[in-house]
Amino acid sequence: MKKCMIFALAATTLFACKKETEPGTPQPESKYGSGVLISNEGVFNTGSGTVSFYNRDNKSIENEIFQEANGIPVGNILQSAAQFGDAVYLVVNNSQQIIVANAGSLKQEAVITGFQSPRFMKVVSGDKAYVTDWVSNSVRIVNVKTNSISGSIPTGIGPENMAQIGTKLFVANSGGFGADSTITVINTLTDQVEGSFVVGPNPSSIQVDVNGNIWVLCAGVSDWQDPTKDVGGKLVQVDRTTFTIMKSIDFPNNTDHPAKLSLNEAGTVLYYLSSGYGGDVFKMSISETMLPQSAFISGTFYGIGVDPLNDDVYTSDPLDYNQRGIVYRYSSNAQMIDSVRAGVIPGYFLFR
Repeated sequence: MKKCMIFALAATTLFACKKETEPGTPQPESKYGSGVLISNEGVFNTGSGTVSFYNRDNKSIENEIFQEANGIPVGNILQSAAQFGDAVYLVVNNSQQIIVANAGSLKQEAVITGFQSPRFMKVVSGDKAYVTDWVSNSVRIVNVKTNSISGSIPTGIGPENMAQIGTKLFVANSGGFGADSTITVINTLTDQVEGSFVVGPNPSSIQVDVNGNIWVLCAGVSDWQDPTKDVGGKLVQVDRTTFTIMKSIDFPNNTDHPAKLSLNEAGTVLYYLSSGYGGDVFKMSISETMLPQSAFISGTFYGIGVDPLNDDVYTSDPLDYNQRGIVYRYSSNAQMIDSVRAGVIPGYFLFR
């Protein structure tokens, strides 16, 4: 949802995690095994998020599988999902909680409360995970063996997506309700901030390519009161060792606010949306020095993901943000394979 819609509630601190798994790995109680979990945000402030399961093989979809398994709703704004071993973590932003469920059955195992605005979770080692907590401008440290928070690490404003290279974690600081232009660098062994570097206005998406270099998509600045003061987005490539900028490509218009940078499994092709509020899909090789001039797939897409099993591109259209949205599946050549109705505001894909 829009950043201005995310800051609905506020609270305090504690939660949990488990073990990561490779895509396609069968799970215990694998009613929902190899396939795609889709997190549907739900109507802002008035509705519950839901989870859908898409079967790649027979192109079928099952909706509201968490409610079916548990008889209770997920909570408002299901922001993202992560998997670690036999557990799935449903990161519920406005409800300020993370639900831990069995990866195969989606039966609830625990509810982790105490966040102010959890956004994304990343397991960084065999016993630890980090979660970006947007409102508190921090990353929460989680012991995944004891399922408890062991501390927090300060970041820039509005931490969003993360990427890891060895023992370094890179956190994109999206600017929250203000502005930021930095990436925070955290040592995952010491849980200490090693520094930060400047990339561009309001970075929110981050990926690591086949060469180990960092790509950051900066959304730019949207001035809701005076659009003439908007600042356009930027795509930046950063050297992983020196943190120096290797490429910096400005989007042509101050109204260009790209979002949701994704990467194919080989780490050679970038995908992004021209807008986070309904845009086209663009595709770009990491060797390019200029932005693509035409859309790879045209539409009003809100979510995007690239399947590591076959490089299929999944997109979502939330329609009017009140009814069930549509998920589209395309080949890496932009041929549509399938389209299905998911839940309200499908926004995140967890490939397994």
